[in-house]
Amino acid sequence: MLRERGFTMIEMMVALTLSLVLLGAITYVVVNSNKSYNTTDSLARLQENARFAMEFITRDLRRAGYMGCSTDVDDIKSTLNGTAHGGGNVVGGASFTSFEGADDIATGALWHPSGTAVSFTNAPISGSDAITARYLDLNNPISIQKEMPNESAVLFVNSGHGLAAGDIITVTDCDGADIMQLTNVNPGSGADAGKDGLVHNSGSVSGISPGNSTQKLGRSYGPGAKVLRFLQFSYYVGTNANNRRALFRVTPTGTEELVEGVENLQILYGEATGSDRTPTKYSNASNVDLKWENVVSIRIGMLLSTVANTADGQYGTDVDSGTHSINGTDVTLPSERRMRKVFVSTILLRNLR
Repeated sequence: MLRERGFTMIEMMVALTLSLVLLGAITYVVVNSNKSYNTTDSLARLQENARFAMEFITRDLRRAGYMGCSTDVDDIKSTLNGTAHGGGNVVGGASFTSFEGADDIATGALWHPSGTAVSFTNAPISGSDAITARYLDLNNPISIQKEMPNESAVLFVNSGHGLAAGDIITVTDCDGADIMQLTNVNPGSGADAGKDGLVHNSGSVSGISPGNSTQKLGRSYGPGAKVLRFLQFSYYVGTNANNRRALFRVTPTGTEELVEGVENLQILYGEATGSDRTPTKYSNASNVDLKWENVVSIRIGMLLSTVANTADGQYGTDVDSGTHSINGTDVTLPSERRMRKVFVSTILLRNLR
């Protein structure tokens, strides 16, 4: 009869050692696979954030300066007080404006080429640029329904337009255009039933700036003329509620956070000297040495960082060097366990006059 024997102590120790080695190898593979996945996912999110941010800025800058079918800027007038929304004649580079660096953003000292300081809800970070685009919204054109008897008369349009007191609008008939702020919207009655009267008195709606300097427009308008909203959007980098840098957008109704992880914004302007309107040099806002009307393109540079799903937003052991070049400007940031990447896009200005 055969004797039954168990494992010896040596055999058990060898088996346990082999199991520990195998378990360690599996753990190493799992940990590194998870790290690789997190890194790839973070980079994918970073690239998607960059695409999203560039899409917003590009869309507004390509529309900058669109003033309907009016082709002569000298025929585009404004009754608005001040210059924040293009008060006075809207000419040349007033379709976009720029800040060069945070000190200028805070003081408005280099607000180019016209306009007063934008109200930044979240303080802009030091050393980052900002830009504002102005244009007419072609998505919802509203037709004038009744001839204006004089330049100070009310504009009559079909009801259901969505306009309200305080809105800034432009009326244009291709021969000219006027920018104004609505002080009231009156429902029509009698022969004007179904038509709303857009009132543009001098002064302003309570608590809503800038108001109108006069009720008198540059011309009277009739059927065939269009009313379009006058829009203004500003972009800058500030600090959000999580104490992280983010791209903010100032809209006609307030300030919104677009993308977290945008750490710096540097903007260059392409100047053209020839008739072919080809840019021959790119300069920052402080160094544009030609007329702003000669700026034909804008180069946007953004530095983005990864935003990980951890308590402090960091991950892994990779340490960023902290220094990056954005459109020729060196930017130094604290070394963190984040990956950073610079994105640059050149935008052609479509609505040159």
